[in-house]
Amino acid sequence: MPKKTVYVRETDLPLWERAEVLAQGDSVSSILTEALQQYLEGRQALTATVRLKDGTDPIATRVQPVSSGWMLAVPDGPAGQALYRAVEQAGLGKAPPQGGGQQWVWVPATAVASVWFNMPSTAGGADYPLLARQAWPLLVERARAEETVTYGQLGSELGGLHPLRQVPQMLDVIEQWCLGHDAPDLTGVVVSQNSGLPGQDYWRQNNWADLSVADRVDRWRQALRALAQHAWPAVPPF
Repeated sequence: MPKKTVYVRETDLPLWERAEVLAQGDSVSSILTEALQQYLEGRQALTATVRLKDGTDPIATRVQPVSSGWMLAVPDGPAGQALYRAVEQAGLGKAPPQGGGQQWVWVPATAVASVWFNMPSTAGGADYPLLARQAWPLLVERARAEETVTYGQLGSELGGLHPLRQVPQMLDVIEQWCLGHDAPDLTGVVVSQNSGLPGQDYWRQNNWADLSVADRVDRWRQALRALAQHAWPAVPPF
């Protein structure tokens, strides 16, 4: 079985030890795999230059990471034909014919030598209060319908926010307003794709982190009913 070495800072050791206890028989490898899947969840396609291991020229195209490899957008015209040839020459199978809208080709991670992303200028300096105002009606709509949305789905609806790095920071703006104005925590409608439950910050901010899992879930379900009944302002109040 292939091996990967992960180096852990000494200050992070308590976190790892706690995770091992909570794993209840699962391997640390499976925990890390789940974390990586969440990291990839909801990532929007970005323009990148991809170099395959077969030695063909680098390919400039839109790229979307998935847990099993990469999805490459096939552009129209000669550039798309060149991408098809590269995929076939790499032994990844014959690409489908063009036509009928945007075509995508899956490439396994083992066939990719490198990927250089052309990151958008807003990637490192998001306006979280502005994003929170944009997210407000989306969350209110789901709260009234007693529905949830994953971090990845919400990030996609807001233009491609990273589900683990940017969505939580945006949600913190909304959460702090709710907690400071005696309103139920609207961020409770945002859940992990894997667990179907809110993230750790939600439990901490609502002082439920020390409860058993069953009690947490019971409190959360009660909170969802309260969210549906609350008179939310149509316009973001911050």
